[in-house]
Amino acid sequence: MPGYELIDENEKNAINEIFEDGGCLFRYGFDFMRNNKFHVVEFEKNFSKFIGSKYSHAVSSGTAALLSVNKALGLKEGDEVITQSFTFVATVEAIQECGAKPVITEVDESLNMDPYDFESRITEKTKAVWVVHMMGVPANLKEIIKIADKYNISVLEDTAQGLGSKIQNQYAGTIGKAGIFSFDFGKTLTTGEGGMICTDDYDLYKNIVAFSDHGHEDNPDFPRGEDTAIFGGGFNYRMGELQGAIGKVQLKKFNEATKKAYTNKKLLLNNLKDVSEFFTYRKIHEDTSEFPDSVVMMFDSIDTRTRISNFLYEKGIGFKLLPGAVKWHFAGRWDHLWVNHDEYRSKVNKWNNSEKLLERCIAIPIMINMSENDILKIAQEIKNAIYNE
Repeated sequence: MPGYELIDENEKNAINEIFEDGGCLFRYGFDFMRNNKFHVVEFEKNFSKFIGSKYSHAVSSGTAALLSVNKALGLKEGDEVITQSFTFVATVEAIQECGAKPVITEVDESLNMDPYDFESRITEKTKAVWVVHMMGVPANLKEIIKIADKYNISVLEDTAQGLGSKIQNQYAGTIGKAGIFSFDFGKTLTTGEGGMICTDDYDLYKNIVAFSDHGHEDNPDFPRGEDTAIFGGGFNYRMGELQGAIGKVQLKKFNEATKKAYTNKKLLLNNLKDVSEFFTYRKIHEDTSEFPDSVVMMFDSIDTRTRISNFLYEKGIGFKLLPGAVKWHFAGRWDHLWVNHDEYRSKVNKWNNSEKLLERCIAIPIMINMSENDILKIAQEIKNAIYNE
C-alpha cells in the first residue's frame, strides 16, 4: 500500500494553510511567518505518540535517517556493521559513508535476516547490526537481540518498508536502540521524500538532531545561530514544513488505510486457497504481525516462477519479481559498492542461499484502492497461470 493512494484534498489544504499563515517553509525559527505553527515538530510528536517512541526526529529521507543514526553512534573506520543481503542499497551505503565495513548475511524464509548466519559473521570489530524489516514483514528480532546482547552489539532497525508491522504487539522500529522509517513516494506513508528516526535514548537523540542540522544544539534558550555546536560537524538533512504538514495528514489516515489493506489481502488469500499446494507463502515469525504490503508466493523453482510471471505479465497483472530491481535490492548485484571488498566480489560470497530463495518468489502488491473485482481477477489469473502447463 503506497501512501500516494491516500492523497486527497486534505494534503492540499494542509499545504495551502502554510502559505495562508505566512509561508514559512523552514522547520526552525521565522516566527513572524508561521502563525505559531511548527508542522515538522507536530509531525514528530504525533509520530512518537502513534509509534510508541519517546523521541522522534524527522529528516529529509530514509537514507539520511540511516546515516544520521550511524554518525550519532560514532561508527567509524575499523568498525564492522552487519546487515542483510536483501535490503535497499541505502542500508549499506550509510554504513560505508561512516568508513565502517558492511558485513552481509543471508536471509531466511521471512526474507529478512537469518539470525544464525548473523551470529556466524560477528567478530571483535562488530559494533552494530541493522536489521531490515522488508516488505512489511518483521524480522526474527527477538532471536537477533538475544544474540546481539551476548556480544554487546547495538541493534538498529531499518523499518523503511515496515511501518505498521509489529513484534509482540510493539511496533517494529521501536525495539532496538534506534529505528528509522522512510516516507518517499512509494512508502506506506508518504511526504514525497522524508524519513523519521525513533529512539528512547535521549543522548543518542540529541546527537541525531545535531548531526542532521550541521551540529546545531537546537537549544530553545538561544536564538538560532547562537546555540552551541554539540556534535563534530554534520549535514543538512532537515525536513521542511511542506513535508511535515503532509506527514501529519497522512498519519491520521494510516490506521483506516491499514484495515482496508488487510481486508484486500485476506480476500486474495481466501481466493487462492485451492491452489496453495503449488507454492508456499513467505514466513511470518511467531509473535509478529505484518503490514499487508504484498502477497509473496515461493515456487519450487525459478523455472516455475518464470513461467507463472510470464503468464501474469501477458494478462496485465501487476507483480514484483524478487529480489526486485535486483541491482538496488540485493547485495549480490552491488559490484559498484564492493570495489574495496574483494571478499564480496568473489563468487564464493555472493549469498547464494538468499539469491536462490528470492529468485523463486513472486510478490503481488496489495493496494487499498483495489476493487473486489480487481482482487478476484488477480486470483483467477494466478490459478490460470498455475494450471497453464
